[in-house]
Amino acid sequence: MSDETRMTLLHSNTNDIVEELLMWKSLAAEHLDRVTELEAENIRLGIEYQRMRLALGDIAINSKRALNESPTDHLAARLRQERQDDKWIPVSERLPDNWKPVLTIDISKSTRDMVTAFYNPETSLWSTHFSCDLWVTHWMPLPESPIMYGKVCEE
Repeated sequence: MSDETRMTLLHSNTNDIVEELLMWKSLAAEHLDRVTELEAENIRLGIEYQRMRLALGDIAINSKRALNESPTDHLAARLRQERQDDKWIPVSERLPDNWKPVLTIDISKSTRDMVTAFYNPETSLWSTHFSCDLWVTHWMPLPESPIMYGKVCEE
């Protein structure tokens, strides 16, 4: 075989090898990109897993707390709130909404008793539908009307 033929074969083989190396380089780059994507996804999933684990821990703690609280604790808290709403409010602390009927303690000469009345902001006086001669020291909201057969009782 002549040197020229050998050189041609060698050149041809070199070109084939270079093409094959370029193909492998391209595949390696694609795989490296995919590995980078998968690593980023792995980090994102790890963070999400930790968040979910913390959330489940909070749920477990709250569930355990709820199990430790008896139904009477809930009822007692509700009763405390209702009692708070039922306390007499001194007029020196605050006045009710204007014109809203409330239960009052009247210490004037005419009644000296509990009276349903309203505060008139225009005259700064307490009034009933019959009298304006009230001396109110305390007030509280009226209880809700009883409901019978789905309607407010009108009796």
